[in-house]
Amino acid sequence: MESLTTDIVYPRDKNVAILADGVIVPMGPKSLSPSEIIQSIREIVNQPYKGTDPAKKGKTLLDAAHVAIAQAAADGDLDALEKLWNRLMGKPVQQIVQATGTLKEFLDGIARSESDPTQDIDPFSE
Repeated sequence: MESLTTDIVYPRDKNVAILADGVIVPMGPKSLSPSEIIQSIREIVNQPYKGTDPAKKGKTLLDAAHVAIAQAAADGDLDALEKLWNRLMGKPVQQIVQATGTLKEFLDGIARSESDPTQDIDPFSE
């Protein structure tokens, strides 16, 4: 059986491979590492805003985006308000209650805690 050892050249900044026989094979873009992706995003959002909105003049793209979402929230866009609020305050923590026992025991525990607000909400404590 013949050995298939082929030298392949990958020219820098080209999305191709050149095989030993001169055949050029398209390769697609190079994958970026997570740190390269983060660095790329930082470079992009730190570019200056070049639009026409006077409220965003002199700002970076990231700062201009913050202004835009704050303006949308102030104009009544509830989705923008929620996104802004979640970014500033963090998303609300979802509390999960895991219950064991019967449904009646669980509901009785809730009823006890609602009748006495100082009582801990533990429907299974007696």
